[in-house]
Amino acid sequence: MSAQHPRRRTAVLALIGGAAVVPAAIAPAADAAASTTAVRRVERIAGVQRAPDRTAVAPSSSPAGAQDVPSGTPAGARRSLRAARPDWGRTGTALGRVDRTQTVPLSLTLAWRDPDGLAAFVRDVTDPHSASYGHYLTPEAFRVKYAPTAATVTKVAAALRARGLTVDAVSRNGARLTAHGTASQVEQAFGTALNAYRVKGKTLRAAAGTPTLPADVAPDVTAVQGLDQSGAFTKPGATPAPVFRNAGPCSTSWAQRLSTGTPDAFGGPVPVVPCGYTSKQLRSAYGLTTGQDGGGSAVAIIDAYASPTIAKDANTWSANQGVPAFATGQLDQSLTPYWITQIPETPGDAGDDPQGWYGEETLDVEAVHAMAPGAKVVYAGARDPYDASLDDTLSDVVDSGKAQIVSNSYGETEGDTSEASRAAFETIAQEAAATGVGLYFSSGDNGDEVVNTGERQADFPSGSPSVTAVGGTSIGIGADGQWLFETPWGTDKSNLNAAGTGWDPAPGDPAAYTSGGGGGTSAFAAQPAYQAGIVPPALATKYPGSTSAHRVVPDVSAIADPNTGFLMGQTQTSPDGSVAYSEYRIGGTSLASPVTAGIMAVVDQGRAAKGLAPTGFANPALYAAPATAFHDQADGSRATRGVVRTDFVNSADDSDGLVTSLRAIGDTGTLSSIPGYDDSTGRGSPNGSAFYDAMTAAPTK
Repeated sequence: MSAQHPRRRTAVLALIGGAAVVPAAIAPAADAAASTTAVRRVERIAGVQRAPDRTAVAPSSSPAGAQDVPSGTPAGARRSLRAARPDWGRTGTALGRVDRTQTVPLSLTLAWRDPDGLAAFVRDVTDPHSASYGHYLTPEAFRVKYAPTAATVTKVAAALRARGLTVDAVSRNGARLTAHGTASQVEQAFGTALNAYRVKGKTLRAAAGTPTLPADVAPDVTAVQGLDQSGAFTKPGATPAPVFRNAGPCSTSWAQRLSTGTPDAFGGPVPVVPCGYTSKQLRSAYGLTTGQDGGGSAVAIIDAYASPTIAKDANTWSANQGVPAFATGQLDQSLTPYWITQIPETPGDAGDDPQGWYGEETLDVEAVHAMAPGAKVVYAGARDPYDASLDDTLSDVVDSGKAQIVSNSYGETEGDTSEASRAAFETIAQEAAATGVGLYFSSGDNGDEVVNTGERQADFPSGSPSVTAVGGTSIGIGADGQWLFETPWGTDKSNLNAAGTGWDPAPGDPAAYTSGGGGGTSAFAAQPAYQAGIVPPALATKYPGSTSAHRVVPDVSAIADPNTGFLMGQTQTSPDGSVAYSEYRIGGTSLASPVTAGIMAVVDQGRAAKGLAPTGFANPALYAAPATAFHDQADGSRATRGVVRTDFVNSADDSDGLVTSLRAIGDTGTLSSIPGYDDSTGRGSPNGSAFYDAMTAAPTK
């Protein structure tokens, strides 16, 4: 199985006696309309100017029955907000206006104060060559200096209420405000019709035109989420809801067993698939030694929902692996407090699958603990898997100061996001960078996305220049735990033919491709300063039609191929209804991200021992590190080796038979695998002590 989640998010709410407390700043009585100076929207982070947005949609003719600006929209000067229509709003089948009475939940992102000053601060505090490097703000100091004022929150809330919307709550940092209303009220409030579209079997909502707000309010609002259903294609990929078991045989290390009775490939007998690498094997392969356990560090994990068996599963797995169990308080699981009065999205619209997300959480928690058994793990589950809920959860974790490393195993293609959704995310990322929090995102499990979507595109949020995008590798680990090889993860599946004499289709046939580490060139983000001089110009301008340098992903990579994957343990439900704990091999960049986060927890442990600040936003330091700090994967773009694996047809037992296949390793499609930086594995994977030494070195001013 591979694992990666497409996307959503939630924030913090003060709770008293279990009831939601609406801050005074947005209470109905506080209807002050004090005028404030317009705040220009934040467009930059870490000194990077955003590239032009190719999905920004100007008001235009709408499908039959829809209008861009509904009749009755309040008159007066209005100003445009960021577009709230993903690519599918142009390519999907238009169905006309949405149900006028349906409730639409909204999440507004308010602008930070002093955007130019904040951008400059972020640039300097994350630059290893700056005198300000590592001098982060506390969340409290950040709020004092940059958070929207109470007057600003009051003004925005009053404007929404004046247009018939119900304001629900505001986050602790004042940057996220939730509200809801009927579709009719929302259309009137934002000056655009809400249309329905049929896309990939789903009926989804998006704004027909560019949303607007009164000119005295719009500058304070960076983005509005909820007008469109960005994140509708976010679904868990870590595990299936039913039981999943690996059939034998398998190897305890790379090529410990060779397949017999099956055709040769790649010049000889083919290794039998590994059983799943253990904590001991992965720590050894990536050069972590005794005492380097991440003690003193805290890693947060963002997913949706919360597994009811996580503590038991993680500690059972730990005992079986010979890893210390979680100590009391070392694993902190919570569902982030959400706007209790807000109406949720219609269940199922985003492919809601709590059991699948339980598997994602279990993988993430166990992978971090495998690499950094001394680190604290803070799990924060969003109440649903929509963009706004996941963003609210991420914002809460960042603003809480609970962890300096955050691993996120979800994402979606850039084309499935709206300009509003991307802008809302960048606002959160700015606070993270300013307060020393590093955001790590899996880069996706569909390679260049051509097979999945028909066009080459990067994923988001991994495509943001404000996060560390973690790509995927296939890894060989020897009997003594030694690193043997890594190659870009890109899998071709060929089944054993009926005669048992060959593989069909042949390895390398485009029809054989199943999955691979995500990578490519962002259509929206300009090249960040840290990539200049490292990323080949041919990759930075690789997006069709681009003439300027853009952001390229991933930044680094780690184990991801499920055919050279990780052995995890989870409570699962069998076909007969019985519930039991079992262990199985798994992969995906949903594995690569928490593995990297665990390694960075060890790095931060080492930095603390030297009196240095945590790494925080890692990319400037990662790109400043010498090439020797990374295992460079430069294998071309075609499969060069593979494994033979046998699977249960029904994923549970042999009652329905077995299927044998060759899984070829290294097919990257249009992504490159060349010396130095490439768009399949970035700079490469961590190279043991060389990586640790580079990332814990005192900065040079």
